[in-house]
Amino acid sequence: AVAKDFQIPSSYWALYQGIDNHQDFNRRLIDFIMAEIFQVRKGVIPDSREFEDKILEVKAQGLYPRGREIRGKVMELLRERCAVLDYIGEAEKKGRGMDAQKAREFRDRVAQLLPPRFLDSVSLEELECLFRYLKALRIRIERRVQDPSRDKAKENRIIPFLARLESCPVPEQADPEQRRIINEYRRMVEEFRIAVFAPEVRTGLPVSEKRLESKWKEVISYIK
Repeated sequence: AVAKDFQIPSSYWALYQGIDNHQDFNRRLIDFIMAEIFQVRKGVIPDSREFEDKILEVKAQGLYPRGREIRGKVMELLRERCAVLDYIGEAEKKGRGMDAQKAREFRDRVAQLLPPRFLDSVSLEELECLFRYLKALRIRIERRVQDPSRDKAKENRIIPFLARLESCPVPEQADPEQRRIINEYRRMVEEFRIAVFAPEVRTGLPVSEKRLESKWKEVISYIK
């Protein structure tokens, strides 16, 4: 019964097309919902008292309302993904500030944000961040269609920070502190995209070139 109530119907297949097949996506979705409700993400095992308290809390709030709320957030994210992809295709077809190369870059960006099996590795909080990133990307594309040269000027502000990020992947043997600091820098770069291209979306944390420079120095000190 839980699986039936929380899954996305096959009639909505276009929402997750290119991410996963219907059966596997819904399996991951249900796992994601239950892990969020009971706060048992991978690598986090609550003690028996914490788990019992969580069960009582879920009973008080209601399993189904909470589960459907989380499913709603996932669907909202998927709808935004579709809106971005549709807009890219429309702009490319009409040749409005969108050549084939740029369209491919933007589609790759969408795939980077929501790769296959993304529900296996994100939290609900991160899911909400992804929604903001996609929304900001859609706004950026809409504005690029109107003024490609201005978009390029804004992109030039981002490029140096992206280059640093690409030069500094998380090492396989990185300790937790190294991973934390690199991931903090990665999130700051994402939030900076919002600040530059779609400030009305609002960033999830304070960010600027100066703050990014400071954080990069911290990254370098940890990976040396």
